[in-house]
Order: sequence, then C-alpha cells, then structure tokens
Amino acid sequence: GVRGDGRFRVQELRMVNSIGPASLHNQMAMLGGCVGLFRNASSNGTTAYARQLSQQGYRRVRTRKTRMGGIPLSMWCREKGIVGDIEDGERGAEGFLSLFHAAKRRGYVTWFGEEFCTRDSPWVVQGNLFSTDPIDYQFDRLYCRLPPPEGSCVVGQFRHGLPLQSIEKLWDAYPDAPKLAFASSIPAHYFTPHWDELAVDAEGMDAALEGFLGRMLARADMDNTLVVLRGDHGLQLEGQVADYSTQVEQKRPVTYVVSPRDWVQPVRRLGRKFGNAVEEDALSVNADRLVTGFDLHRTLLRVIEGGGAAPMDGPGALPTAAPWAVDVLGGAVPAERTCADANIPMDFCACVNEYAHVDGLRGDAGTPHAPRGGVCNFLTALGLPHCVAPEL
Repeated sequence: GVRGDGRFRVQELRMVNSIGPASLHNQMAMLGGCVGLFRNASSNGTTAYARQLSQQGYRRVRTRKTRMGGIPLSMWCREKGIVGDIEDGERGAEGFLSLFHAAKRRGYVTWFGEEFCTRDSPWVVQGNLFSTDPIDYQFDRLYCRLPPPEGSCVVGQFRHGLPLQSIEKLWDAYPDAPKLAFASSIPAHYFTPHWDELAVDAEGMDAALEGFLGRMLARADMDNTLVVLRGDHGLQLEGQVADYSTQVEQKRPVTYVVSPRDWVQPVRRLGRKFGNAVEEDALSVNADRLVTGFDLHRTLLRVIEGGGAAPMDGPGALPTAAPWAVDVLGGAVPAERTCADANIPMDFCACVNEYAHVDGLRGDAGTPHAPRGGVCNFLTALGLPHCVAPEL
C-alpha cells in the first residue's frame, strides 16, 4: 500500500480503458505506442481521425497484412517508431519499433510467450506488426512442436502455467542481465458453452499466477523489476452476452502494477476537501484516472531507456511514445482527461456521459451509443449483428 514499508508498491489502476475490441489494438498500443484503425468497426476508423494522427507526427505503416480476421486494418505509428525490417515475400514491409527493440539496444535478454502455436495466426502482433528479431526466446514455438492440448493440459501439465515456469527459468539463467518478458495468457479466449471448463481454466490460472508471483516477488533480484498484470481487453466478443457486467469489463480490463517502492515518484494534485495542492505518490493519483495502454507503453519504455526511477523529461526523450501518454510511475494523468484526450475510440469509451450524439456505424448522425456500442459495431462489421444500441 501507500504507507507500507515493504519492498514493493502494489496498485490497481481502476480506470484503465481498452482502446479496441481485441488484442491487436491494445497490444500495439502497449508494445509500440501505435494506433490501430479498424475501418467500419470503430468510431476512429475515419479519414478525419487519420488526418488528426498525421498532425501529431504519425503516419500509416506499410504492414504485412491489411486485413486482420477479415477486417480492414491500418496501423499508425510515430515516424521515429517505424522500421522496415519485416519481409513479406519480395515486397518489404514495415513494422513498429517495439519495447523489445528498445530492450535489446540496452542489453536486455528478451522473452515473448503465447499459449498456442501462433504460426500464420492473423490475431497476433508479433511477426505481423513488429519484427521478432529482437526477441531471444519465443515460447509460442514450443506449442508448434507439442501434441494438441487435451482440455487444460498439454504433455501432462497445465498449459497456462508453462509460460510462467519458463519466465522463472529465464530469471535463474540470467541473474546479472536485465530482462524483459511479455506473456499473453488466453484462458478467457475459449468460446465454449461448457462453462465448467472455463471455470477450471480460470481457477487453474489463478493458482498458477499466485504461486508464480509469490516466488518471483520473494527473490532478491526483484528489487529493480517492474511487474504489470493486465487484461488487454475484456471478454472477447462479449456483445453476444446480454449482461451489463461483461459489457463494462470489455472497456475496463483489470490492471495491477507492482513496482519497487522507490521507483514511484511524488506528484502534486489538488486536495479533495479544500482544493489546496498536496503531494501524493503517482500510483495513488493515477489509480482512478483514465489510463490506457499508451500510458503503460510510455511507462515501460521510460523504465527500459532510463533505468528504474531515472527521469526522462522533454519532448525528445521518448520519441516513439504517444504524445498524449503519461508515465504512471512519474507523472499525473489529468483528472479531467476525456476519452478524446486519451485517443480512445468513442464507441469504446466507458465514460457513458461522453456517448451522446456519436455517429453510428452506418453514418447515422446523432445516434446515441450505450457502453456496449463499440463491441456492437465490431460484431456488425464481422456480419454478426447481435447488438442493438439502446436509448440512453
């Protein structure tokens, strides 16, 4: 907690907002500070929004694929965050400079993990939107060589716990080197009517994660390590579930930050009672502020580039980070920040008061949107018209 005397400062960021319906949007924001535009599937897939991005130093990236899962996708990154190191047959394709590129320049050992064989998958960022060259260990390749999983198990082990075991081994193998590990866990991605199977996966993942965090945080070499535990989006395609809680979670996935205590900087804010300036640590201030993957990208990039609590201020310090992003360990997200300020598509904004009079999917001016509007748009674009936007 804030006033504890332990080694770590743990904080849930309670107002993190996803910026799209699937992992692609949210991972490209967190790993590269880039914006993904799904035309006809989101309110930011417009020519006007693309023009706005270009005015902020962004340009469209020549990606390997222009359709992801059947939806036209264009990716926009800051000019200094684009690199032409992804080959697509005879035509060279570009990708974004990821956190892994930054880490390798600083001498990090890097690890990326999925829980399935991602070969030829259209729904992953690695290889499609950024080069895997700076990744030393790609754990998903293991699943391409293993037999198919049987329920929650593969080769007699809980499949969702294997990447966590691998990360522990990485820390054992490189005790003196800086390390960057990114694991993408997918228990909630299974679409099945057998809810008992989903519950088994979720409970098994909880147990594996509890053991992993307990062992890792007890290590002496974790004093200079930042842990981010997050869902990049809520229950995928949850628009098919007529339940308000899942509609909200689609926009507000869980996010926790575990930081060495001395990495969290003091910031000033207005006092709640008298409006006077008071000093509070940055994580406390940002706990109930509107945060996105863009802010987490700036935070992680600053830690990689600057080392822990070392400040990196100035407009040129982190040229690939989004200009609207805030370092959640060292800065204060504006209390009055809106979804437009944070570059969250309006139909994925969880702040209901911002929804009135947003253009609908078919260009219906003034169509009101409920909090589930973005998912409804996404499903409609996929040809799955499960949603009806109710009146506010």
